[in-house]
Amino acid sequence: MPVDIATVKQVAYLARLKVPDSDLEKVAEELDSLCEWAEHLKQVNTDGVEPLTSVLDKDMPLIYRQDEVSDGNKQEELMKCAKVSADGFYVVPRMVE
Repeated sequence: MPVDIATVKQVAYLARLKVPDSDLEKVAEELDSLCEWAEHLKQVNTDGVEPLTSVLDKDMPLIYRQDEVSDGNKQEELMKCAKVSADGFYVVPRMVE
């Protein structure tokens, strides 16, 4: 099924995209070629291939670490970025009088 300009307008509307009228024909051609490519995927032989529930190897589970609250111990390193600091805090210009 070729993608026409009306379909492009509908898809753009649903995706909240603004497609200029001058680009509608080009976008229709690109969407049509993408749909043709997707049709080729239907021809791939997937017999004997089990569906994946995850891209991770099931024999190697995720390693979880314990969450620990800390201050990061990086105050000195962070203060090097400050133009002006006082008592371990950034000093910024007053914005409200």
